[in-house]
Amino acid sequence: MAEEARQIALEVKQVSPVPYTAVNGYWVCLVKWANLFPSAGDEHEQVAALLRGIPRVGAKTIVTAKAVDDLINLEPPLETVLAHPREILKPMSIQKAMARLRTRRERDPKAGLMALLEIIQEVRNKREHGFKTPAGPRDHEILSASAAILRSICDAVEEIAIAQLVRAAHGA
Repeated sequence: MAEEARQIALEVKQVSPVPYTAVNGYWVCLVKWANLFPSAGDEHEQVAALLRGIPRVGAKTIVTAKAVDDLINLEPPLETVLAHPREILKPMSIQKAMARLRTRRERDPKAGLMALLEIIQEVRNKREHGFKTPAGPRDHEILSASAAILRSICDAVEEIAIAQLVRAAHGA
């Protein structure tokens, strides 16, 4: 399985630099890493279980990054602008997640990371289901920040995933 993790790490490096494509590419890599470890629940819970393994200092680096500020300080805020008549906005849940992220990212960065996961997954889902475009200026801003965040999460996960799998392979 350590070899599978190395292959996923290579896939991360090969993700397109175009934010529209990168968001989904990095998300798929996170899901693949999560699938290497035993965990229960849906995709969100599996990725959350993986992210819980990121050390506090790594979580703080992620949640205090400029890209996170760009995303949570967006005007108008996330989930307040309808991009398509069939889109369903989730303003309350995203506002609550952003509030948790703002209040916890310094003193409890691991909890802040879980709130950030909710936000990022919603952006990714909107992109995957056709409510984000590569050409829209607002979408580009949202997807650029999200891609940067997902890349930093992938980098943190790579470090812990390979180490855990190597230890498991050696019976440690």
